[in-house]
Amino acid sequence: MKIGILGNMANNGYNNAKALRQAGVEADLIIPSSTMELYSSVEWEEGIFGPEIDATKFNFKMAVDAGKLWERPGWVKYYDNNDWRRRDVRTLTRFFRTLEFYEFVRQYDILELHVPFAYTAPYLNTPNMIYDAGWGRYFPRGKKIVDNLTAKGYAKSDHIFVTNIDMWRIFDSLDYIDKNKVSYMPFSVDCEKYQPMDTTEIRQNFADENTLLLLQPSRQHWEEKGNDKVFKALKKITKSHDKVTLLAAEWGKDIEKSKKMINDLGIQKNIIWFKPVSKSRLIQLFNCADVILDQFPEPSDANQIWGPWGTAALEAMSCGKPLLLYYDQDGIDRFVKEGPPALRSLSVEQIFENLKLLLESTALRQEIGSKSREWIIKMHSPKVVAEKHMQVIKKLI
Repeated sequence: MKIGILGNMANNGYNNAKALRQAGVEADLIIPSSTMELYSSVEWEEGIFGPEIDATKFNFKMAVDAGKLWERPGWVKYYDNNDWRRRDVRTLTRFFRTLEFYEFVRQYDILELHVPFAYTAPYLNTPNMIYDAGWGRYFPRGKKIVDNLTAKGYAKSDHIFVTNIDMWRIFDSLDYIDKNKVSYMPFSVDCEKYQPMDTTEIRQNFADENTLLLLQPSRQHWEEKGNDKVFKALKKITKSHDKVTLLAAEWGKDIEKSKKMINDLGIQKNIIWFKPVSKSRLIQLFNCADVILDQFPEPSDANQIWGPWGTAALEAMSCGKPLLLYYDQDGIDRFVKEGPPALRSLSVEQIFENLKLLLESTALRQEIGSKSREWIIKMHSPKVVAEKHMQVIKKLI
């Protein structure tokens, strides 16, 4: 049996392929040039590329040429399909290049489709599974042709993997989707890569041993990440504990709003900004931090978000770090059954109170951090992800 994973948004495809291969399953990752960006290259996940690469100037050739910098696995296939979108290429040529691609993927017994390739599902002669890592929040409400094609793909696909625990509401509401073909798939976390490590020397660049170091890796997007709540909670903490520093991600649509709020709150000296970093560097930051803060969005039907968690939160827990986040309890009950040992927080007051608890107890931080790693190994390890894949695949082929 041979599995083809098409697309690699946020390197989820790469991590799934690795999980399956570790379980002895032949799986290839196909990354078409039409979707190639810096953060979907496997080199970003492996630390070959870092922040020295300008994401706005990154291109497919740079990704291909990076194979000279390391021993890229042979099962990673960079596929050039840019002719699909080039208007200077004759329509007939684009048509035959599309046929070539469909012929290429026919070598696989089953396909896993990552964003945006759900739209191909109706046109494949191969059993296929859609891997939804959040796209379902957008296409049902979209008006573009690609949104309509994606909806048709979800309707025609043989199975749909849902990774965001709060998105059951969306799939329950879509009458064109067979609910029996929807199942939960945890994000795959490499627990050997994301593990506790000594970063004492690196940590000295951010804080001394008496300072509580916080990290929020989420981009600045208040509606989806709740960064503003973190800044307000930090202001409350500094009134009684001045030696607190927050490492905050310096990118996202609301970066200027965040900087203005920090200035208005007068907590500039408690903030250290960091640009996008490679995964190897992010692992160091996780281990430097005493507490990780993930996402705190207000549950909203209008925004189609009710409490997901991101891969960064899971990777931080795998490093043995205590975590604050807000998650959908109904999603836990439906999909996961056993929730994470994280401190569930939504309001500014809840974030403040839970931070205060962790600030004042090293033992509690260590206890929650240890339990967090155990939970990740049990719920999100590559072994678990591979097993869940095979349970579905065996029913489809």
